[in-house]
Amino acid sequence: MGKEHNLAHRKTVITLGSSVPRREEWLSRLKDATAVRVKHFSSRTKYLVAGSVTDSLYRRAVALGILIVSQEFLERCQRLEPPDDIERVAEECRLPRFAGLTIVFLGFNDEIVEDHARTVESNGGHVTTSTLEATHVVVAPDVRPPASCHGKYLITMDWFQQSMDLGWCANEKCFEYTWVEPAPRLRPRNSFLKFQRRRREECSAKKYKRYQLCLELFKTEVNCLKASDFLVRLFEENIHVPTDANDIMFGVYAVMRKAHDKIVQRMGQVLDTWNDDSTIGDVIFISNFIDLLEWF
Repeated sequence: MGKEHNLAHRKTVITLGSSVPRREEWLSRLKDATAVRVKHFSSRTKYLVAGSVTDSLYRRAVALGILIVSQEFLERCQRLEPPDDIERVAEECRLPRFAGLTIVFLGFNDEIVEDHARTVESNGGHVTTSTLEATHVVVAPDVRPPASCHGKYLITMDWFQQSMDLGWCANEKCFEYTWVEPAPRLRPRNSFLKFQRRRREECSAKKYKRYQLCLELFKTEVNCLKASDFLVRLFEENIHVPTDANDIMFGVYAVMRKAHDKIVQRMGQVLDTWNDDSTIGDVIFISNFIDLLEWF
């Protein structure tokens, strides 16, 4: 029994994302795997298995710093033993940053489209010329998207460039393309047009900066949760210190872990549905005001 318990502790925790086909079949096949065990998504998840970057858990995994891997990882896990280099296998099976996406580059010249198409294809995506087939439409500045783009992600080229820089698919909501219908009988001078464009760019930069700051706060909370979780487990398994002394040293961390866990869950929900009106202060201080007084 003790040997089985220790083996379970050595197993790497993985989570199957919503985009993984045949989930029930995989759960059955991995039940007796010696290297991994499948659990619901949490801060203890080591790897998220996904078939597409549109997976419902993708953004949260990115925020937590959890590596996202393709379905090939599951195939190889069936043959792995605990001592094997699972980190190397996971890195080799890293989910490409455009996996599952069909992208249109709208309003760009053929040379740019051809160059970016090669990049997209080599990173798991597909490029098309039809907006009807696309999941994402990258729109050039001052181009009016056709009606067939309705319901698609309309994004600026900054989204594509940021995805390449980050190593994962950037959040589309931070790079939304907005077409402003020109007002009738209005003939602004060129300087005014530049001013308007500059204001839009500055506004977008501020919105993205706010999202980045919230993401940093989320990562800090996750680190606090992991530290509290470690201390709680130390408290529960500490057999070398008298019970009274153990309670004095570690007893408070169980309550703190509960606080950080709730905040992480709520912040994750906000980041998953991020928009221009999203606020983190409401989640932490207002919604949990009574609980915070009790916890701290």
